[in-house]
Amino acid sequence: MKKRVLGEILDAYADNLGAGDCTVDKYLSRYPDDAGVLGDLLRLTDEIAALLTPVRPAPGFVRRLDQSLSAPAEIIIAQPSRNKLWLGALVGSLVSAVGVLLVVWMRRGRSSVVAAQ
Repeated sequence: MKKRVLGEILDAYADNLGAGDCTVDKYLSRYPDDAGVLGDLLRLTDEIAALLTPVRPAPGFVRRLDQSLSAPAEIIIAQPSRNKLWLGALVGSLVSAVGVLLVVWMRRGRSSVVAAQ
C-alpha cells in the first residue's frame, strides 16, 4: 500500500474516533490485503487516543488571547497600507511628469509657429 493512501486511511480513522462507530475491524474489512500493517497502525492510533485527554483553556486565557489578536488587526485596518501610499505617490509623480512634458511640448509648438511667421 502506498504511503499516501495509508496516510489518508489513518487520517479518516483518527477523524472518526470521536464518533464511536469507528473500529479497527471495520477498517480492516475495507482493506483486507493490507490488514497486517494497517491493523498495527490502527491499534496504535487507538492506544494514543486513549492516552490523550481533552483540554479546555481557562476563560481568562481565551479572553486575553482574543484581545491580543484583535488589537493588531484593528491597527492594521485603521492605517492605510504602505502599498497604497506608494501607489498614490507613483500616480502623483506620473501625472506631474506628464503635465511638465505637455507644457514643454505646447511651448515648442508655439515657438515653431511664431518662428514660421
